[in-house]
Amino acid sequence: STRVLYTVLMTTPFVMTPIIAGLGRRPVSAVALVVVLLARKPVLAVLEGAKGAALVTVLGQTGQVQLLYGVLFAAGLIVPG
Repeated sequence: STRVLYTVLMTTPFVMTPIIAGLGRRPVSAVALVVVLLARKPVLAVLEGAKGAALVTVLGQTGQVQLLYGVLFAAGLIVPG
C-alpha cells in the first residue's frame, strides 16, 4: 500500500545514514539522525490512517523533516571528520 511505501521512504535515509557516514569517513554527518525524532509524528499519522485534511499536515511535516535532514546531513559531509 502507499502507506507502507511512505514509511519505507521516510525511514530509509535514517537507516542508510550510519553506513554512508562510516564509508565516507564523515561521522559528523550522523548528526542528521536527530531528525528521526521529528519524522516519527508524520509516519505514525500515516500508519494510523490519516485522511483528507490530516494528510495536508503530514505533507508539511514531511517537508520539514526532509529539509532539516538534508541540511544537517550535507553540513556533516562538508565538515572534515
